[in-house]
Amino acid sequence: MTDVLLVRIGDRQVGLIVDSLVEVIELTAPFPVPSATPALRGLIPVGDRLVPVLHLGAALDGAACPDRLGEMAVIATIDERTIGLEVDYASEVTPAVITQLPEDLLVPGAVGVVQREGVFVPVIDVALLGAQLIDIGTAS
Repeated sequence: MTDVLLVRIGDRQVGLIVDSLVEVIELTAPFPVPSATPALRGLIPVGDRLVPVLHLGAALDGAACPDRLGEMAVIATIDERTIGLEVDYASEVTPAVITQLPEDLLVPGAVGVVQREGVFVPVIDVALLGAQLIDIGTAS
């Protein structure tokens, strides 16, 4: 079994393997920064530093951030760098059995699916997706 944090982004639910996750915080309005990356929302203060925040759905889809700001940020550490993933809601950490990813649910960084209430939920390994997310989060 693997611990998975279930999050919602719009009408999409995904699971995040908790290994790289540090905390979930209430998202405050990020400081906008110039970026060629449409998924980069901006920077938020976390502790004593500014952390790039990417809208997770936009990053997964290669799209721009939606106009509406999500309510939460999942803070992750990847290769000793910290990044925030904007989500609408983080519901729970649950132990899950991850099964093979069906081809119709291909999502960047997905390692499989868990079944929740009769629906297959893609599970993302943030560490696998990490290099791509850090590159996006530091692009300018």
